[in-house]
Parts: sequence; C-alpha cells; structure tokens
Amino acid sequence: MRKVIAILLVVVMVFGVCACSSSEDLIIGTWKNQTTILGVVTETKYTFNEDGTGTKNLIFDMDFKYAISGNTLSIKITTLGVETTEEFAFEFEGAKLKLTKDGETQIFDKVN
Repeated sequence: MRKVIAILLVVVMVFGVCACSSSEDLIIGTWKNQTTILGVVTETKYTFNEDGTGTKNLIFDMDFKYAISGNTLSIKITTLGVETTEEFAFEFEGAKLKLTKDGETQIFDKVN
C-alpha cells in the first residue's frame, strides 16, 4: 500500500511540474525545420532567448524580438530600419513546435 501511495505522489508531482511550464519557458532554445521545394533543401532555425530576443536563420542571421499572447507568437524583425511583424499560431507537441501562418503549418524540432 505504501508503494502505491508513493507512486501516486510521484505521478502527481510530475504532472504538477509539467502543468506549471508556460509557453514562454517551453519556447526557449533553438528550433529547426527542413523543407524541400523542387529538390532544394532549405533549413530555417529560430533561437528564442529568455529575455524576449532571438535569432532567425534562413540564409543569414536576423535578430528579432518576440512576444507570446495566448497561442499567438509575434516576431518583430528590423532590417535596414524597416520593422516587420510576423504572427503565428503555435502549439507544442513533445519536442516539436508547430507554427501556423496563413493556413500553412511548419513543424520545428527542438535542437537544444
């Protein structure tokens, strides 16, 4: 009986810790996606830092600032003095990040 109670306590603690993780905490790190279009493989990486900044690497690095509101991820990139904002619906599936914009979904694998 004590083993059953101990196991139940461990399960409750594990679910409690997982439930406390916010989207802001889960997104921290580097995420990678590979896409093949007409036989050409392209790789996109997003790195999200704890301070709300990050880097997008498609062909070259672009620094950005990001914010999360509900299930919306907003990324602001300033290039040559011009600021653009991309907004994605997002969700996590294990170690995968799904970003959806304009009806298209890209799935990113967590690198670190």
